[in-house]
Amino acid sequence: MSRIGILPGRLVVARRRRVHGRHFYVLLSFACVLPGCAHPSCPAGEIRIGDRCYQLGDASAGPHESDHASGFDDSGRPPSSVRELDGGRPGDAADLSVSRQLPDSGAPQELTDGATASPSVTPPSKTRLFSAGIDQTCAVSRVGIVTCWGGRNGCKTDAGVCRSQPTAVLGDGLTNVVELGERSLRGSFARTARGMIWAWSSAESPHHLEGPSDVVQLASGFGHLCVLRTSGTVSCLGSNQSLMGFPLQDTGPAGQLGDGTWTDHHSFAAVVNLSEAVSIAAGGSHSCALLANARAKCWGENRQGELGDGTLESKNRPVDVVDLKDVTSLAAGFAHTCAILSDKTVRCWGLNSKGQLGDGTRLARSRPMPVPGLRDVLQISAGYQHTCAVLGNGTAHCWGEVQQGPGDTSDQLTATLVPGLREVTELSASWYHTCARTADGALYCWGSNSTGQLGDGTTNDTRDPVKVLVYP
Repeated sequence: MSRIGILPGRLVVARRRRVHGRHFYVLLSFACVLPGCAHPSCPAGEIRIGDRCYQLGDASAGPHESDHASGFDDSGRPPSSVRELDGGRPGDAADLSVSRQLPDSGAPQELTDGATASPSVTPPSKTRLFSAGIDQTCAVSRVGIVTCWGGRNGCKTDAGVCRSQPTAVLGDGLTNVVELGERSLRGSFARTARGMIWAWSSAESPHHLEGPSDVVQLASGFGHLCVLRTSGTVSCLGSNQSLMGFPLQDTGPAGQLGDGTWTDHHSFAAVVNLSEAVSIAAGGSHSCALLANARAKCWGENRQGELGDGTLESKNRPVDVVDLKDVTSLAAGFAHTCAILSDKTVRCWGLNSKGQLGDGTRLARSRPMPVPGLRDVLQISAGYQHTCAVLGNGTAHCWGEVQQGPGDTSDQLTATLVPGLREVTELSASWYHTCARTADGALYCWGSNSTGQLGDGTTNDTRDPVKVLVYP
Protein backbone atom coordinates (compact mmCIF):
# COMPACT_ATOMS: atom_id res chain seq x y z
CA MET A 1 0.00 0.00 0.00
CA SER A 2 1.29 3.44 -0.92
CA ARG A 3 1.29 6.23 1.64
CA ILE A 4 1.50 9.97 1.16
CA GLY A 5 3.35 12.07 3.69
CA ILE A 6 5.14 15.34 4.15
CA LEU A 7 8.75 16.05 4.99
CA PRO A 8 9.56 19.73 5.58
CA GLY A 9 8.82 21.40 2.25
CA ARG A 10 8.52 18.11 0.38
CA LEU A 11 5.78 15.75 -0.70
CA VAL A 12 6.65 12.05 -0.44
CA VAL A 13 4.81 8.96 -1.69
CA ALA A 14 6.19 5.73 -0.22
CA ARG A 15 5.37 2.05 -0.43
CA ARG A 16 5.83 -0.42 2.39
CA ARG A 17 8.06 -3.39 1.45
CA ARG A 18 9.15 -6.45 3.44
CA VAL A 19 12.81 -7.35 2.98
CA HIS A 20 14.55 -10.07 5.05
CA GLY A 21 11.82 -9.96 7.66
CA ARG A 22 11.91 -6.17 8.10
CA HIS A 23 9.49 -3.57 6.76
CA PHE A 24 10.85 -0.63 4.83
CA TYR A 25 9.20 2.39 3.22
CA VAL A 26 10.65 2.95 -0.25
CA LEU A 27 10.11 6.33 -1.86
CA LEU A 28 8.01 5.95 -5.02
CA SER A 29 7.92 9.66 -5.73
CA PHE A 30 9.42 12.81 -4.36
CA ALA A 31 8.33 16.33 -5.20
CA CYS A 32 9.63 19.66 -3.99
CA VAL A 33 6.93 22.04 -2.92
CA LEU A 34 9.39 24.58 -1.54
CA PRO A 35 12.85 25.64 -2.76
CA GLY A 36 15.87 23.81 -1.42
CA CYS A 37 15.56 20.16 -2.46
CA ALA A 38 18.78 20.21 -4.44
CA HIS A 39 21.95 20.69 -2.43
CA PRO A 40 25.55 21.07 -3.65
CA SER A 41 26.92 19.00 -0.76
CA CYS A 42 25.25 15.82 -2.04
CA PRO A 43 27.24 13.55 -4.40
CA ALA A 44 26.01 12.99 -7.92
CA GLY A 45 22.95 10.74 -8.02
CA GLU A 46 21.79 11.66 -4.52
CA ILE A 47 19.27 14.13 -3.17
CA ARG A 48 19.06 15.98 0.11
CA ILE A 49 16.14 15.55 2.53
CA GLY A 50 16.53 17.53 5.73
CA ASP A 51 20.20 17.53 6.68
CA ARG A 52 21.14 14.26 5.00
CA CYS A 53 21.82 12.97 1.48
CA TYR A 54 20.02 9.91 0.12
CA GLN A 55 20.92 7.68 -2.78
CA LEU A 56 18.66 7.36 -5.81
CA GLY A 57 18.14 3.68 -6.54
CA ASP A 58 15.75 1.00 -7.71
CA ALA A 59 12.87 0.40 -5.36
CA SER A 60 12.53 -3.17 -6.57
CA ALA A 61 15.91 -4.00 -5.11
CA GLY A 62 14.88 -2.99 -1.60
CA PRO A 63 16.83 -0.73 0.75
CA HIS A 64 20.38 0.05 -0.26
CA GLU A 65 22.98 1.32 2.17
CA SER A 66 25.18 4.24 1.16
CA ASP A 67 27.78 6.37 2.90
CA HIS A 68 25.12 8.95 3.64
CA ALA A 69 21.95 7.03 4.48
CA SER A 70 20.47 3.92 5.98
CA GLY A 71 17.11 2.13 5.61
CA PHE A 72 13.78 3.66 6.68
CA ASP A 73 11.78 1.07 8.60
CA ASP A 74 8.71 1.18 10.83
CA SER A 75 10.70 3.01 13.48
CA GLY A 76 10.60 6.11 11.28
CA ARG A 77 14.19 6.25 10.03
CA PRO A 78 14.59 7.97 6.62
CA PRO A 79 14.59 6.03 3.33
CA SER A 80 17.76 5.28 1.40
CA SER A 81 16.28 4.31 -1.95
CA VAL A 82 14.32 6.63 -4.20
CA ARG A 83 12.69 5.62 -7.46
CA GLU A 84 10.93 8.16 -9.67
CA LEU A 85 7.71 6.81 -11.16
CA ASP A 86 8.54 8.12 -14.61
CA GLY A 87 12.11 6.92 -14.73
CA GLY A 88 13.30 10.50 -14.98
CA ARG A 89 16.81 11.62 -14.24
CA PRO A 90 17.84 11.92 -10.58
CA GLY A 91 17.22 15.30 -9.09
CA ASP A 92 14.35 17.57 -8.31
CA ALA A 93 11.22 15.57 -9.08
CA ALA A 94 9.09 18.69 -9.21
CA ASP A 95 10.91 19.99 -12.28
CA LEU A 96 8.32 20.69 -14.97
CA SER A 97 10.61 19.82 -17.87
CA VAL A 98 9.53 16.21 -18.40
CA SER A 99 6.17 15.57 -20.04
CA ARG A 100 4.89 12.11 -19.25
CA GLN A 101 3.04 11.00 -22.36
CA LEU A 102 0.76 8.06 -22.95
CA PRO A 103 1.74 5.68 -25.76
CA ASP A 104 1.12 7.06 -29.22
CA SER A 105 0.83 3.77 -31.05
CA GLY A 106 -2.41 1.94 -31.53
CA ALA A 107 -1.19 -1.31 -29.99
CA PRO A 108 -1.87 -2.17 -26.35
CA GLN A 109 0.82 -0.63 -24.17
CA GLU A 110 1.73 -1.38 -20.57
CA LEU A 111 1.62 1.77 -18.45
CA THR A 112 3.83 2.27 -15.43
CA ASP A 113 1.16 1.25 -12.92
CA GLY A 114 -0.03 -1.83 -14.76
CA ALA A 115 -2.90 -0.36 -16.75
CA THR A 116 -3.17 -0.90 -20.48
CA ALA A 117 -4.30 1.44 -23.22
CA SER A 118 -6.84 -0.06 -25.60
CA PRO A 119 -5.84 -0.36 -29.25
CA SER A 120 -9.26 0.94 -30.33
CA VAL A 121 -8.50 4.56 -29.47
CA THR A 122 -5.03 6.08 -29.62
CA PRO A 123 -4.56 8.43 -26.67
CA PRO A 124 -3.76 12.01 -27.76
CA SER A 125 -0.08 12.36 -28.63
CA LYS A 126 0.18 15.29 -26.22
CA THR A 127 -1.54 15.16 -22.88
CA ARG A 128 -2.05 18.30 -20.82
CA LEU A 129 0.61 18.36 -18.10
CA PHE A 130 -0.12 21.93 -17.05
CA SER A 131 -3.34 23.88 -17.06
CA ALA A 132 -4.35 27.51 -16.70
CA GLY A 133 -7.56 27.52 -14.67
CA ILE A 134 -9.95 30.40 -14.11
CA ASP A 135 -7.87 31.96 -11.32
CA GLN A 136 -5.14 29.39 -10.70
CA THR A 137 -2.54 27.33 -12.56
CA CYS A 138 -1.64 23.68 -12.01
CA ALA A 139 1.18 21.47 -13.24
CA VAL A 140 2.14 17.81 -13.00
CA SER A 141 5.63 16.99 -11.75
CA ARG A 142 7.79 14.33 -13.38
CA VAL A 143 6.53 11.83 -10.78
CA GLY A 144 2.86 12.48 -11.43
CA ILE A 145 2.11 14.75 -8.46
CA VAL A 146 -0.15 17.79 -9.01
CA THR A 147 0.86 21.20 -7.66
CA CYS A 148 -1.23 24.37 -8.03
CA TRP A 149 -0.72 28.07 -7.37
CA GLY A 150 -3.10 31.00 -7.35
CA GLY A 151 -6.78 30.57 -6.59
CA ARG A 152 -8.51 31.46 -3.36
CA ASN A 153 -6.17 29.30 -1.29
CA GLY A 154 -3.08 29.81 -3.41
CA CYS A 155 -1.55 32.82 -1.71
CA LYS A 156 -0.77 34.18 1.71
CA THR A 157 -0.71 37.74 2.94
CA ASP A 158 2.76 39.25 3.32
CA ALA A 159 2.77 42.90 4.37
CA GLY A 160 -0.71 43.22 2.94
CA VAL A 161 0.24 41.64 -0.41
CA CYS A 162 -1.06 38.29 -1.63
CA ARG A 163 1.97 36.13 -2.51
CA SER A 164 1.56 33.03 -4.66
CA GLN A 165 2.56 29.80 -2.95
CA PRO A 166 2.65 26.39 -4.63
CA THR A 167 0.41 23.82 -2.95
CA ALA A 168 0.68 20.09 -3.55
CA VAL A 169 -2.72 18.51 -4.14
CA LEU A 170 -2.84 15.55 -1.75
CA GLY A 171 -5.20 12.62 -2.06
CA ASP A 172 -4.96 8.90 -1.37
CA GLY A 173 -4.67 7.64 -4.95
CA LEU A 174 -4.09 10.97 -6.68
CA THR A 175 -0.69 9.96 -7.98
CA ASN A 176 0.74 9.06 -11.38
CA VAL A 177 -1.32 11.84 -12.95
CA VAL A 178 -0.99 12.03 -16.74
CA GLU A 179 -3.49 14.76 -17.66
CA LEU A 180 -5.11 17.86 -16.17
CA GLY A 181 -8.46 19.39 -17.01
CA GLU A 182 -8.82 23.08 -17.84
CA ARG A 183 -10.82 26.06 -16.49
CA SER A 184 -13.92 24.70 -14.76
CA LEU A 185 -16.26 26.34 -12.30
CA ARG A 186 -16.79 22.89 -10.76
CA GLY A 187 -13.17 22.72 -9.59
CA SER A 188 -10.11 20.93 -10.96
CA PHE A 189 -9.85 17.56 -12.64
CA ALA A 190 -7.04 15.09 -13.26
CA ARG A 191 -6.65 11.74 -14.99
CA THR A 192 -4.30 9.03 -13.77
CA ALA A 193 -2.49 6.43 -15.86
CA ARG A 194 -5.16 3.91 -14.88
CA GLY A 195 -7.82 6.01 -16.60
CA MET A 196 -9.43 7.19 -13.36
CA ILE A 197 -10.73 10.75 -12.92
CA TRP A 198 -10.17 12.81 -9.77
CA ALA A 199 -11.77 16.11 -8.79
CA TRP A 200 -11.05 18.73 -6.13
CA SER A 201 -11.67 22.38 -5.32
CA SER A 202 -10.55 24.99 -2.81
CA ALA A 203 -13.34 23.79 -0.51
CA GLU A 204 -13.17 20.07 -1.27
CA SER A 205 -10.41 17.49 -0.98
CA PRO A 206 -9.51 15.31 -3.98
CA HIS A 207 -11.93 12.46 -4.55
CA HIS A 208 -12.39 9.85 -7.22
CA LEU A 209 -15.29 10.44 -9.60
CA GLU A 210 -17.37 7.32 -10.04
CA GLY A 211 -17.69 6.47 -13.69
CA PRO A 212 -15.75 4.97 -16.60
CA SER A 213 -12.38 3.46 -15.74
CA ASP A 214 -11.15 3.30 -19.34
CA VAL A 215 -10.70 7.04 -19.92
CA VAL A 216 -7.98 8.16 -22.36
CA GLN A 217 -8.74 11.90 -22.38
CA LEU A 218 -10.76 14.39 -20.36
CA ALA A 219 -12.15 17.79 -21.33
CA SER A 220 -13.58 20.14 -18.71
CA GLY A 221 -15.90 22.97 -19.65
CA PHE A 222 -16.98 25.78 -17.37
CA GLY A 223 -19.72 23.69 -15.77
CA HIS A 224 -19.38 20.22 -17.24
CA LEU A 225 -16.86 17.43 -17.79
CA CYS A 226 -16.55 15.02 -20.72
CA VAL A 227 -14.34 11.95 -21.06
CA LEU A 228 -13.19 9.99 -24.09
CA ARG A 229 -13.19 6.23 -23.58
CA THR A 230 -11.10 3.49 -25.19
CA SER A 231 -14.14 2.45 -27.24
CA GLY A 232 -14.19 5.82 -29.03
CA THR A 233 -17.36 6.84 -27.23
CA VAL A 234 -17.79 9.92 -25.01
CA SER A 235 -19.54 10.41 -21.66
CA CYS A 236 -20.30 13.69 -19.87
CA LEU A 237 -21.60 14.94 -16.51
CA GLY A 238 -22.45 18.27 -14.89
CA SER A 239 -24.51 21.22 -16.03
CA ASN A 240 -26.63 20.90 -19.15
CA GLN A 241 -27.61 24.58 -18.99
CA SER A 242 -26.31 27.66 -20.77
CA LEU A 243 -23.76 29.77 -18.88
CA MET A 244 -24.07 32.71 -21.25
CA GLY A 245 -25.61 34.89 -18.52
CA PHE A 246 -23.30 37.24 -16.68
CA PRO A 247 -21.67 36.49 -14.38
CA LEU A 248 -21.93 32.92 -15.69
CA GLN A 249 -25.56 32.43 -14.74
CA ASP A 250 -27.80 29.74 -16.17
CA THR A 251 -30.00 31.21 -18.90
CA GLY A 252 -31.82 28.10 -20.05
CA PRO A 253 -31.00 24.68 -21.50
CA ALA A 254 -27.96 24.21 -23.71
CA GLY A 255 -27.41 20.45 -24.10
CA GLN A 256 -23.61 20.31 -23.66
CA LEU A 257 -23.82 16.81 -22.13
CA GLY A 258 -25.02 15.48 -25.49
CA ASP A 259 -27.24 12.75 -24.08
CA GLY A 260 -30.36 13.91 -25.91
CA THR A 261 -31.84 15.65 -22.84
CA TRP A 262 -31.72 19.12 -21.32
CA THR A 263 -31.25 17.77 -17.80
CA ASP A 264 -28.21 18.18 -15.54
CA HIS A 265 -26.45 14.95 -14.56
CA HIS A 266 -24.40 14.21 -11.44
CA SER A 267 -23.12 10.96 -12.95
CA PHE A 268 -21.67 10.26 -16.38
CA ALA A 269 -24.15 9.92 -19.24
CA ALA A 270 -23.22 8.62 -22.68
CA VAL A 271 -23.23 11.07 -25.58
CA VAL A 272 -25.72 9.73 -28.10
CA ASN A 273 -25.09 9.15 -31.80
CA LEU A 274 -21.32 9.43 -31.41
CA SER A 275 -18.66 6.82 -32.11
CA GLU A 276 -15.09 6.63 -33.35
CA ALA A 277 -14.08 9.78 -31.49
CA VAL A 278 -10.31 10.24 -31.17
CA SER A 279 -10.16 13.47 -29.14
CA ILE A 280 -12.55 15.86 -27.41
CA ALA A 281 -12.82 19.51 -26.34
CA ALA A 282 -15.17 21.32 -23.95
CA GLY A 283 -16.07 25.01 -23.92
CA GLY A 284 -18.26 27.22 -21.78
CA SER A 285 -21.55 25.44 -22.55
CA HIS A 286 -20.68 23.31 -25.56
CA SER A 287 -18.61 20.23 -26.39
CA CYS A 288 -16.91 18.87 -29.51
CA ALA A 289 -15.30 15.67 -30.72
CA LEU A 290 -12.79 14.91 -33.47
CA LEU A 291 -13.64 11.68 -35.27
CA ALA A 292 -11.43 9.05 -36.87
CA ASN A 293 -12.49 10.29 -40.32
CA ALA A 294 -10.94 13.73 -39.53
CA ARG A 295 -14.37 15.36 -39.26
CA ALA A 296 -15.76 17.17 -36.21
CA LYS A 297 -19.05 17.08 -34.33
CA CYS A 298 -20.25 19.52 -31.66
CA TRP A 299 -23.22 19.80 -29.31
CA GLY A 300 -24.62 22.21 -26.70
CA GLU A 301 -25.02 26.00 -26.61
CA ASN A 302 -25.19 27.54 -30.08
CA ARG A 303 -26.56 31.07 -29.75
CA GLN A 304 -23.26 32.43 -31.06
CA GLY A 305 -22.72 29.70 -33.67
CA GLU A 306 -20.12 27.84 -31.60
CA LEU A 307 -21.31 24.45 -32.89
CA GLY A 308 -20.37 25.43 -36.45
CA ASP A 309 -23.39 23.78 -38.06
CA GLY A 310 -24.57 26.93 -39.84
CA THR A 311 -27.42 27.58 -37.37
CA LEU A 312 -27.92 29.41 -34.08
CA GLU A 313 -29.98 26.70 -32.41
CA SER A 314 -28.62 24.78 -29.42
CA LYS A 315 -28.40 20.99 -29.81
CA ASN A 316 -28.54 18.30 -27.12
CA ARG A 317 -26.95 15.72 -29.41
CA PRO A 318 -23.92 15.90 -31.75
CA VAL A 319 -24.20 17.66 -35.12
CA ASP A 320 -21.68 17.89 -37.94
CA VAL A 321 -19.47 20.96 -38.19
CA VAL A 322 -20.04 22.11 -41.76
CA ASP A 323 -17.39 23.10 -44.31
CA LEU A 324 -14.69 21.38 -42.28
CA LYS A 325 -12.56 18.33 -43.08
CA ASP A 326 -9.02 17.04 -42.54
CA VAL A 327 -9.15 18.16 -38.91
CA THR A 328 -6.23 17.18 -36.65
CA SER A 329 -7.06 19.07 -33.44
CA LEU A 330 -9.90 20.95 -31.73
CA ALA A 331 -10.02 23.68 -29.06
CA ALA A 332 -13.16 25.06 -27.42
CA GLY A 333 -13.36 28.44 -25.70
CA PHE A 334 -16.18 30.07 -23.75
CA ALA A 335 -18.39 30.53 -26.81
CA HIS A 336 -16.10 29.86 -29.76
CA THR A 337 -14.34 26.86 -31.26
CA CYS A 338 -11.20 26.41 -33.39
CA ALA A 339 -9.66 23.58 -35.38
CA ILE A 340 -6.24 22.83 -36.82
CA LEU A 341 -6.33 21.20 -40.26
CA SER A 342 -3.88 18.76 -41.80
CA ASP A 343 -2.23 21.60 -43.73
CA LYS A 344 -1.55 23.25 -40.34
CA THR A 345 -3.89 26.17 -40.92
CA VAL A 346 -6.66 27.15 -38.48
CA ARG A 347 -10.42 27.60 -38.77
CA CYS A 348 -12.54 29.23 -36.03
CA TRP A 349 -16.26 29.85 -35.48
CA GLY A 350 -18.67 31.19 -32.85
CA LEU A 351 -18.61 34.36 -30.74
CA ASN A 352 -16.27 37.05 -32.07
CA SER A 353 -17.02 40.17 -30.01
CA LYS A 354 -13.36 40.50 -28.99
CA GLY A 355 -11.80 39.19 -32.20
CA GLN A 356 -11.30 35.68 -30.79
CA LEU A 357 -11.90 34.13 -34.24
CA GLY A 358 -8.90 36.01 -35.64
CA ASP A 359 -10.54 36.85 -38.97
CA GLY A 360 -10.08 40.61 -38.61
CA THR A 361 -13.71 41.29 -37.69
CA ARG A 362 -16.02 41.20 -34.67
CA LEU A 363 -18.74 39.26 -36.49
CA ALA A 364 -19.96 36.00 -34.97
CA ARG A 365 -19.69 33.07 -37.35
CA SER A 366 -21.85 29.95 -37.45
CA ARG A 367 -19.51 28.30 -39.94
CA PRO A 368 -15.73 27.81 -39.77
CA MET A 369 -13.68 30.74 -41.03
CA PRO A 370 -9.92 30.75 -41.77
CA VAL A 371 -7.53 32.65 -39.51
CA PRO A 372 -5.50 34.65 -42.05
CA GLY A 373 -1.73 34.85 -41.88
CA LEU A 374 -1.38 31.80 -39.64
CA ARG A 375 0.62 28.86 -40.99
CA ASP A 376 2.44 25.83 -39.62
CA VAL A 377 0.29 25.66 -36.48
CA LEU A 378 1.13 22.80 -34.12
CA GLN A 379 -1.15 23.42 -31.15
CA ILE A 380 -4.05 25.70 -30.27
CA SER A 381 -5.85 26.69 -27.07
CA ALA A 382 -9.07 28.69 -26.76
CA GLY A 383 -9.75 30.72 -23.63
CA TYR A 384 -12.58 32.93 -22.44
CA GLN A 385 -12.47 35.48 -25.26
CA HIS A 386 -9.05 34.88 -26.77
CA THR A 387 -7.20 32.17 -28.66
CA CYS A 388 -3.51 31.25 -28.83
CA ALA A 389 -1.46 29.00 -31.09
CA VAL A 390 2.02 27.46 -31.17
CA LEU A 391 3.79 27.58 -34.53
CA GLY A 392 6.42 25.24 -35.91
CA ASN A 393 9.16 27.83 -35.41
CA GLY A 394 8.53 27.81 -31.66
CA THR A 395 6.73 31.16 -31.48
CA ALA A 396 3.35 31.81 -29.89
CA HIS A 397 0.59 33.92 -31.44
CA CYS A 398 -2.62 35.10 -29.78
CA TRP A 399 -5.71 37.00 -30.85
CA GLY A 400 -8.89 38.28 -29.26
CA GLU A 401 -8.96 39.93 -25.85
CA VAL A 402 -5.42 40.75 -24.73
CA GLN A 403 -5.35 40.22 -20.98
CA GLN A 404 -3.81 42.30 -18.27
CA GLY A 405 -6.65 41.76 -15.86
CA PRO A 406 -10.46 42.10 -15.93
CA GLY A 407 -10.35 45.90 -16.02
CA ASP A 408 -7.42 46.36 -18.39
CA THR A 409 -7.87 44.63 -21.72
CA SER A 410 -7.65 45.44 -25.40
CA ASP A 411 -8.69 43.53 -28.49
CA GLN A 412 -6.47 42.04 -31.18
CA LEU A 413 -8.54 41.09 -34.21
CA THR A 414 -5.78 39.11 -35.96
CA ALA A 415 -3.08 36.72 -34.81
CA THR A 416 -0.23 38.61 -33.13
CA LEU A 417 3.17 37.42 -31.93
CA VAL A 418 3.59 37.03 -28.18
CA PRO A 419 6.85 38.88 -27.40
CA GLY A 420 9.69 37.35 -25.47
CA LEU A 421 8.84 33.68 -26.01
CA ARG A 422 10.94 31.20 -27.96
CA GLU A 423 10.86 27.43 -28.42
CA VAL A 424 7.29 27.21 -27.16
CA THR A 425 5.93 23.66 -27.12
CA GLU A 426 2.49 24.07 -25.54
CA LEU A 427 -0.04 26.71 -24.49
CA SER A 428 -3.00 26.83 -22.12
CA ALA A 429 -5.41 29.77 -22.44
CA SER A 430 -7.91 30.45 -19.68
CA TRP A 431 -10.13 33.23 -18.35
CA TYR A 432 -7.83 36.26 -18.05
CA HIS A 433 -4.42 34.58 -18.12
CA THR A 434 -2.42 32.31 -20.41
CA CYS A 435 0.57 30.05 -19.80
CA ALA A 436 3.15 28.52 -22.12
CA ARG A 437 5.77 25.82 -21.74
CA THR A 438 9.10 26.06 -23.58
CA ALA A 439 11.45 23.34 -24.78
CA ASP A 440 13.69 23.67 -21.72
CA GLY A 441 10.73 22.83 -19.47
CA ALA A 442 10.19 26.35 -18.15
CA LEU A 443 6.71 27.80 -17.71
CA TYR A 444 5.78 31.38 -18.60
CA CYS A 445 2.47 33.07 -17.84
CA TRP A 446 0.87 36.45 -18.52
CA GLY A 447 -2.39 38.28 -17.91
CA SER A 448 -4.33 38.69 -14.68
CA ASN A 449 -2.44 37.84 -11.50
CA SER A 450 -4.96 38.80 -8.83
CA THR A 451 -4.50 35.55 -6.88
CA GLY A 452 -0.91 34.81 -7.89
CA GLN A 453 -1.89 32.54 -10.78
CA LEU A 454 1.10 33.66 -12.86
CA GLY A 455 3.43 32.08 -10.32
CA ASP A 456 6.05 34.84 -10.32
CA GLY A 457 5.75 35.52 -6.59
CA THR A 458 3.69 38.69 -7.06
CA THR A 459 0.11 39.69 -7.78
CA ASN A 460 1.07 42.15 -10.53
CA ASP A 461 -0.88 41.86 -13.79
CA THR A 462 1.25 41.88 -16.94
CA ARG A 463 0.86 41.66 -20.69
CA ASP A 464 4.38 40.31 -21.08
CA PRO A 465 5.17 36.68 -20.21
CA VAL A 466 6.87 36.18 -16.84
CA LYS A 467 8.66 33.04 -15.75
CA VAL A 468 6.96 30.84 -13.19
CA LEU A 469 9.15 30.91 -10.10
CA VAL A 470 7.19 28.82 -7.65
CA TYR A 471 9.49 25.85 -8.26
CA PRO A 472 13.25 25.91 -7.57
